[in-house]
Amino acid sequence: MMKRSLEGKVIVITGASSGIGAATAIACAQRGMHLVLGARRADRLEEVAELARNHGARVELLVGDVCDPTNAESLLDLADERLGGSDVVFANAGYSFERPLTTTSDEELRRMFEVNFFASVELARLSALRWTRASHAGHIILCSSCVSKFPLPYQGIYAATKAAQAMVARSLR
Repeated sequence: MMKRSLEGKVIVITGASSGIGAATAIACAQRGMHLVLGARRADRLEEVAELARNHGARVELLVGDVCDPTNAESLLDLADERLGGSDVVFANAGYSFERPLTTTSDEELRRMFEVNFFASVELARLSALRWTRASHAGHIILCSSCVSKFPLPYQGIYAATKAAQAMVARSLR
């Protein structure tokens, strides 16, 4: 089976300062992709960017919170203005905690949905709109979790955010 060349393609990654996002950024740089990386922690984001640049990637950074209403648009603008547009978006930002529903505040519940679900869907929606207007094919990746199908004790809220996200991804597919 032939592998598709990723050389010169541009990927936008949220939650890129650690974990899956950071590993994805480095793997994409190794395959010749250019990167727009977003995350809240500037120091860690710059470390990932430097590793990616060591593989020859052009890298643009946006330090910010995915829940900021301008975040998704700003990431896509960076890709358009500095790298000629995006080919892939990886909505990866997310988090979890282990806690019974009865001790989770309304604010914590809403924040997890904002980060894990609404921010990823907004990035996917805006990307699809831009690509459609430009007649450009692209790929949307939403980072869900196995707990969307097999929830664990004390992770019901996280599982719900990831199940909602998985349903959107399946519908888009």
